[in-house]
Amino acid sequence: MLSVIIDTADKHTQSHSFRVSVISEMIASHLGLSEKDIENIRIGALLHDIGKLGISAETLNKIGKLSSAERIEISEHTRIGTNVLGSSSSRVVDLLPIILHHHERYDGSGHNGLSGKDIPLGARIVAVADVYEALTSDRPYRKALRPSEARKNIIDNSGTHFDPDIVKIFDVIYPSLLREGPMFPSATLGASMVGTGN
Repeated sequence: MLSVIIDTADKHTQSHSFRVSVISEMIASHLGLSEKDIENIRIGALLHDIGKLGISAETLNKIGKLSSAERIEISEHTRIGTNVLGSSSSRVVDLLPIILHHHERYDGSGHNGLSGKDIPLGARIVAVADVYEALTSDRPYRKALRPSEARKNIIDNSGTHFDPDIVKIFDVIYPSLLREGPMFPSATLGASMVGTGN
């Protein structure tokens, strides 16, 4: 339910965190990770934008181009989210690298300057899922891209924005994403989460 609250804070991204979590879990499963690691990635993806709760609603819900100051404000959501969860419980310590580093870029040009395999695996997975979900969803400044266009964007940015190994796995699961269609629309999100005990 916390992920629902997170997405509600930004009216343009309803159900975003849940769909990112679904895609991230699919990628992690194809990598053959342990059940614990897959679960941490699933939950980390659900909470990756928790720091947006500390960003002003005016900035989050702005229609149109953000100013430099507003972009800096939004970029702080990774640090804010890490601080919030880091002070809440030792049980979430494995989630913190995902939340802090999901906006890193493979070439080192991201938020905190980490590059390559120095970026935690969960964060590299969520980075791909996050961008694909965002590109295939409507935003106030653009209409959703077709899945094929979003896939091309991911592939074109392999090795610069994204880990090439994760992109390869993304391409393997891509047909499954097409079969899912609009995964878990917001109208059924709450029921879906309650039904799975999340």
